[in-house]
Amino acid sequence: MIQILFFALLTALAIPTVMFIVECIIGLFPARRGKNQGKTKQCAAILIPAHNEESIISHTLKNIQSQLEDTDQVVVIADNCQDKTAQIARDFGFTAIERKSDNEKGKGYALAFGMAYLKQQKDQPDIVVIVDADCLLESEALAILKHEVIKRGRPVQARYLMLSGKVTRLGVKVSEFAFMVKNKIRLRGLSRLGMPVPLTGTGMAFPWQAIANAKLATGDIVEDMRLGVELAEHGMGATYCDAAQVYSYFPTSEEAERTQRERWEHGHLSTLTQFAPRLLKRAITKPSIDALGMTIDLAIPPLSLLVIIISATWGFFFAWAILFSDWVYLAVSSLYLAGLLFTILITWFFHGRTILSFRALLYIPVYIVSKIVIYIGYIIRKQTKWIRTDRN
Repeated sequence: MIQILFFALLTALAIPTVMFIVECIIGLFPARRGKNQGKTKQCAAILIPAHNEESIISHTLKNIQSQLEDTDQVVVIADNCQDKTAQIARDFGFTAIERKSDNEKGKGYALAFGMAYLKQQKDQPDIVVIVDADCLLESEALAILKHEVIKRGRPVQARYLMLSGKVTRLGVKVSEFAFMVKNKIRLRGLSRLGMPVPLTGTGMAFPWQAIANAKLATGDIVEDMRLGVELAEHGMGATYCDAAQVYSYFPTSEEAERTQRERWEHGHLSTLTQFAPRLLKRAITKPSIDALGMTIDLAIPPLSLLVIIISATWGFFFAWAILFSDWVYLAVSSLYLAGLLFTILITWFFHGRTILSFRALLYIPVYIVSKIVIYIGYIIRKQTKWIRTDRN
């Protein structure tokens, strides 16, 4: 019985470990820079959900304004705002719609409100692009996204990175590196495997028919992950566009950064436990590369948690080998741990040295240990409500 349990444990851990390694190794190689093919004939609506963003939204609107075509429209959803967010959007000549609700709070509800507004128009847009109020688009990113949606006929996720900016805290630098691995390297690898990619919350572009009837009105703390999974479940999984980059900055406050990280981690785990079994069933009963690919990717827990699990497994089998001279399981778990650490190191060497020095890289184990509190918190006080990240 013990042998069976050990075999089952190592088999279960093989899926996320090997998938993570494969995604990263394949994603290491640079992508070809996409070319802007000029103006499109398609009408696009850019939805910007915003909650009390008067301090930063002007930068976002000015950035987007420089990339608009004549047929595009910008709709700012001022969601439960008590500031001048809506007025600032109108000053730019954009549409601002205001929503008030004491009970339904969160980005998902704001997006549903924005989609309801678009549905009421005489002519609906061909493409819907979602950009967060604190994000900026690199040159030509909007045009590239629209062309990719037209070309592929399905949702497209831009490369979304979070930058440390002027924040020099080592923990934020490690978070920037981890974010880059998750949203750039792994998504690039998934795309090259021909699998759908998860949505990352901003820089998302959709054909109208893909999002028109999507379930958006939820208070889910990571509504983007949920939407991406549900689209994949229906054969409309998102594809990745490396050439279009969207970026934002980590909050300067340690408390705000901790709250944001906790929301991401808890949301990731909730989505994994809720949707992985359902997607697996869908992939078996109605074979679909979208459902299967999203199931396998979802099986990968947050990187810090994966390292903790593999390290703890190695430690257990090391003790087992010492006590009972049974070295097989230690050998297998050693391969897992070595493969994981090598992949992180080589990814840092090719893509992370501008973010983290080698000396700072040695801080990662401390950073990982510090996140154990977040995972314990998921068990005893899981975060379920959407909380706006403090921008200060």
